Amino acid sequence: MVCCKFTLPNLRRAIFWFFLTGQEEIDTVQESLQEKCRQIGTKMKELIVAPIYANLPSDLQAKIFETTPKTSRKVILATNIAETSVTIDGVKFVIDPGFCKQNSYDFRRGMEYLHVVPISKASADQRAGRAGRTVF
Repeated sequence: MVCCKFTLPNLRRAIFWFFLTGQEEIDTVQESLQEKCRQIGTKMKELIVAPIYANLPSDLQAKIFETTPKTSRKVILATNIAETSVTIDGVKFVIDPGFCKQNSYDFRRGMEYLHVVPISKASADQRAGRAGRTVF
């Protein structure tokens, strides 16, 4: 579960980038954020939640690239699919728990499975590099 308070006063169009391990975790966090926004109501600026993961339809993936209105903040919830290939102008914060899902093979059962593992330092550096970039 991710807990964050988006009340920083001088961050217009701020974009927060969360790296999560998979679609299920992204869906859970997205639902939690949207529920919290409903509870808070008009007391806070609009929060746009934009997920990106491999199985998400491309038209929904494209929403992370849409311009954030001046009066809003955006939260990108991403898997490692966005670790190296995606640059978004305006990212102020990257929140990275330091884990990803990795494909493995169980020889006894004869099947592949995904399990959560710590990311490498190179991956952590790539993820941290998502903030502060400018798109020309």
